[in-house]
Amino acid sequence: GRGTFGNDIALIDIDTVLLRPLISPRNRASLSVYDISAQVFPAYGKAKVLKDLERVAGRKLPSPRWYGGEFIAGTKQQFAMLSLHIQQCWNRYKNDLRTLHHFGDEMIVSAALNLAALDGLKLSDSGIEREVIRWWSANTQNRQAPFQEAAHSALLHLPADKAFLAAQSRISYDPEQFIRSYRQHLRKKILLRRLFHAVF
Repeated sequence: GRGTFGNDIALIDIDTVLLRPLISPRNRASLSVYDISAQVFPAYGKAKVLKDLERVAGRKLPSPRWYGGEFIAGTKQQFAMLSLHIQQCWNRYKNDLRTLHHFGDEMIVSAALNLAALDGLKLSDSGIEREVIRWWSANTQNRQAPFQEAAHSALLHLPADKAFLAAQSRISYDPEQFIRSYRQHLRKKILLRRLFHAVF
């Protein structure tokens, strides 16, 4: 939020792939985030997630949401406001760390974003227009988009495929070739999973 990286900033996870250019925000007055409440609430139980968010936030949240840590983009002023709310949550997060359902940046950032929104920070969900998609090649407790749909996103987050991504980083990058290689990797992974379950 100090402007060290310029006025327009994006925080992007390293295990993501840019398949096409991101659409420039229509409204720069909004911080671009990725709302994954529909993925997180079923996995951990909505009541538990909301209870933890409010513990870290330090207050009741009328309409709490959970945000993915793989993508946040906006202006330095918006990041400064988010940073201020993270600082307000920090001690509560540290004190309750061992009893929260989630250990990591998403817990504190989600609590801070909920507080910042209550204080007037406008948020826009980049997931709605499929600009960002988190796609798991592992079993999940929530329904996710078919990979064919995920492959048309701008930013594809593959948290269960870090080894594959590390290997891909050693070769020249081409989005279409990457998708072809990932489909092959995915077919092998699914086959191995089926064989494992058949044996055990």
